[in-house]
Parts: sequence; C-alpha cells; structure tokens
Amino acid sequence: MKQIDNFVKRHQLLQHHEVVVAAVSGGVDSMLMLHWLIHHTNHRVVVAHVHHGLRQQSDDERQMIEQYCKAHNIKFYFKRIDLKGDSVSSKSIQNDARTLRYAFFSEVMQEENATALVTGHHGDDQVETVLMKITRGHVGGSIGIKAEREMNEGVVVRPLLALSKASIVALASTENVPWFEDASNTDLSYTRNRYRSRILPEIQKENERYVQSYQQFVEEYDELRAYVTQEAENLLQDCVAYEQGQAIVALTRFRKHAIPLQRQAIHLLLNYLYQSQAVYVSRVHIDDCLRLVFSSNPSAEIALPNGYVCKRDYEALHFLADREQFVSLELNRKVVELPSTITTSCGILTFEKSMEQRKAKECECFIPMEGASFPLIVRTRNRGDFIEPKGLDGRQKLNRIFIDQKVTRRVRDQWPVVTDSKGNILWLPLLKKSRFATERADSYVLITLQRSLKDTSLF
Repeated sequence: MKQIDNFVKRHQLLQHHEVVVAAVSGGVDSMLMLHWLIHHTNHRVVVAHVHHGLRQQSDDERQMIEQYCKAHNIKFYFKRIDLKGDSVSSKSIQNDARTLRYAFFSEVMQEENATALVTGHHGDDQVETVLMKITRGHVGGSIGIKAEREMNEGVVVRPLLALSKASIVALASTENVPWFEDASNTDLSYTRNRYRSRILPEIQKENERYVQSYQQFVEEYDELRAYVTQEAENLLQDCVAYEQGQAIVALTRFRKHAIPLQRQAIHLLLNYLYQSQAVYVSRVHIDDCLRLVFSSNPSAEIALPNGYVCKRDYEALHFLADREQFVSLELNRKVVELPSTITTSCGILTFEKSMEQRKAKECECFIPMEGASFPLIVRTRNRGDFIEPKGLDGRQKLNRIFIDQKVTRRVRDQWPVVTDSKGNILWLPLLKKSRFATERADSYVLITLQRSLKDTSLF
C-alpha cells in the first residue's frame, strides 16, 4: 500500500477534500482503492456504484459492495442504468455507460457536498490508453490518464496509476479484499481488451517496470504540452485578429514561429472555432491548414467540418463559416462643401481648401480647385474600375493595383475610392494618385487620410 501512498504524496492528491466519492464497480482495482481510502486516509468516504444491467453477475457485485460498506459504516449509493433505453445515443455501449455513470457520480457528489471523485484506474489502464491513442493518431490533449483532472463538481483522482494490475491483485489478496472478476474483461471484441491480452504481456517481458516508464512518459509529455500550448496561445495573441465572425491570421508574422507552435496554434484556433460543437479536430485538418500557410497559391481554400472553411488571401489566412463570405463595407458618400470628413475602413478622410505650395505626402492628395468637379464622392470599388495614374500614359485597373500591392480580397472590397462627380477616380488612398492630382495650382482641395492604430490592421 506504500506505493499508493507515495504516488498520492508525490502528486499532492486528495489534500484538501473532506468528503470523497469512491466510484466502485466491484472489480479488484476499485475494491482495493476503497480499502485504501478506508484504512489509509482520513476522508469521509461515500461509495457510488452503477449496475449496468448487462450481466447476471451484476446483482451479486452490488450485494457484495453494499455489505462491504455496511461492515465499514460507509454510505452506499446505487443506481441501475438502462443501456438499451432512450438515453443511449452513442454507437459505443462503453461510451454510453461512461456518460451515464459520471452523470450519477455528479449527482452523488452534489448530494454529499463532495469535491473529489476517486476512481480505480491503474497502471495497465495507463499503458493501454497511451498505446491506443498513438495507434489511432493522437492530436492534442493529454496522451494518457491524468492523476487528477477537473470536473464540474470538483476533481477526479486516480491514486492507483503507479500499480500494475498484477500488483493490485497481489495486494488485494494480501489485504483480504473481496472482489469480482468481470467476465467482459476477456471479451476480445473490445479494443482495450485486445491490447490488454495481446500487447501488454509482450511489453512486460521487455521491461517489468513498464508501468513506471509509461507513467513518467505521460507526465513529461503533459508538461511539454502545457508549455507548447501556452506559447501557442501567445502566438495567437500576436498573429490573429477576430472580426465579423472570422479569425484572421497574419501569415508574415505567423511563419516566423517554429512549426510545432504553428501546428498547436492552428489546433487551438480550430477548437475555438467549434467551441461546444461535437467536432473531432484531426491531424488531417491541421495539416491541410498548414499547407495553405506555405502554399504558393495566394487564394487557395479548404473545407473544414460543419460548413467551415479556411481561406488563404495573400498574407492572411481566414477561418470562417462558409456562409459568412467576406463582408463588403459599402460606402458612397458625397463631399458637397469644405471642410468635410468621412470615416472609412482605412481611416478618416478630411477634405479642406488649401493654398499651400508643397509636395503632397503619401497620405495626402492635392486636387486643383479650378478643375475639381463637385460633389466629390467617396465609395468602395466597382467592377471594372480604372484610374489614369499620375505621371503615366494610359490607364490602370484598380484590381491590378490591389494585386500588385498584395491587398487581400477582403480589404479590397472595403478600400475607399475618391472620385469627382463625373466618375473620374482622383485617388486610391495610399496606393495610387491620378493625373488629376497636382501641386501646380493657386488653390487646392487637400484630401488627407488619418489612419488610426486599429485601421493599420488592414495593411
């Protein structure tokens, strides 16, 4: 029993819990756990037992546990569940049983004001879990069984993880602990049982301390995972903006981080995206998103589960519901008199009369008063828009300017376009001035773009 004591002490388990609920099935592991709680701790112990109604032996198990509790003056809770009834929805009877069990355990914890649920998971369970997760392809989360995990009513505690099944059987025999052997544990139609009967014996031949080795691996893995997850959270804060129901990743900054952080960040982002939806985020989804990050195609996209998409848009990666296409900020405002101001997605445009004789800055445009055809108009782009660039012959399509400047499609639809009343494009702010813009006049309409910190996210 000292091995259990040492494990509990090392992991600081059950330190601040006055009342604990012991989940007891009647098997050797949970019965030894109950024996340990009674004789080696000072907690007030309450027993919760679930009758699954699948085996004739279940009635005998319930009776044995109840008698054991009476002999030790322990409160006993019992519930029979119907795994063939309306409450069953999963394709796996084991998953259904687990869901119903834990719902009952939660009820008992609330009734007794208990803050810890103690279960009999042991070292062989740990090894089986790790092997099963690795074999089917593990993505995110703990790779094994935690010694302690949170639940709504408190925590779930597993004090037997340091012991193999053989050690538990030997201890139970020495301590004269009664138990029943569940015949279903030998049913090879269950995946876990196949690992238990075929693989674990071979591992034990290679290393008789296999339980300790796997437990150490799980603990070190979880420590590393916690560190990488925190760093990935920091990466998301640095590289991701959330707006209009989308998560938008700034790829130039994102690529500077190590691939493992990128992978974990995408995994976290997908988990945030789906939140309470029952969606399993697989390695395939993460790898597909990573391929978009490094793709030479600046406008590729992939489909994600439940109608979501991941869209590459030059140096931005968008995560959004497929129905939420990039939203266009429609803008059509007239400047009738000076001074005037108009708020746009790029910042605030101010229009005022000026007689200054100087060269215009990047954020400014001078339009001679004599040639200005009022009202001036500020709008978003139209299909086929073109500008007659200053200092060049001919004309240039706005779409080509946006592409050359690597402006994302989402931002193009929000970018302000300044025209005169005849439809001539005078200025595409920050990107291109027209032939109508000149500093050679006596008086001008001075147009200035004032950008805020928030607006710079568009560039």
